[in-house]
Amino acid sequence: MTLSPTLLLDVVVGGFTTGGIYALVALGLNLQYGLMRVLNVAHGEFLMLGAYVTFSLHTGWGVNPLLTLLITGPTAFAVGLVLHRLLYAPLVTGEAVESLESRSLLLSFGLMFVLQNAALLIWSADLKGYSYLAIPLRWLGTVFPANRVLAAAIALALGVAFYLYLRYSLTGKAVRALKAGQVQFRVDRAGIVHGPFGKASFDEARLLENATAFYDAIMRAKPAAARRGL
Repeated sequence: MTLSPTLLLDVVVGGFTTGGIYALVALGLNLQYGLMRVLNVAHGEFLMLGAYVTFSLHTGWGVNPLLTLLITGPTAFAVGLVLHRLLYAPLVTGEAVESLESRSLLLSFGLMFVLQNAALLIWSADLKGYSYLAIPLRWLGTVFPANRVLAAAIALALGVAFYLYLRYSLTGKAVRALKAGQVQFRVDRAGIVHGPFGKASFDEARLLENATAFYDAIMRAKPAAARRGL
């Protein structure tokens, strides 16, 4: 069986289209686990709820699916913030990494089942769908659905915007520094070194570990005040 150029192009473009959407979803998981060591297996359920809300707004009130992003986006952010404050924040406070991973995994498993059953009660188990931008796009003898191409383009644009935000904004630089394990400090005119290495809620072992890392970072940097005072 020979693979024709048309079929190859269809497979490649289809893979990039689907992969771009999955890559955008994976950004959130990367930040949650890579930065905070929180295992959130309920991440996909929030994506499911966003899809269901979009379906309901479009089929029930005729809202354009693209405009529903102005509703589902802030709503999902607010719900995630509330869940973080109520459920995940108590786990992060003063916990060792191993304990944080296991407890967040168990918590997210429970949250996953709650969200799944809530969606089952509200929207039932029947398949849902609607037609939007069902326009065939023809290129080099291959047909692509316009809605998937648009979804991939939006995912690519959001991914690039997120990358630029992490790279050039102050918040993004702080996130990258925290993920890389960098220690930030400053030296005032009196030669005193200032820098945070913990919170009051941390236990003694964690504070000692952070203080040791803070000291090692200062000694590696070797500022003038550190050479005189340490």
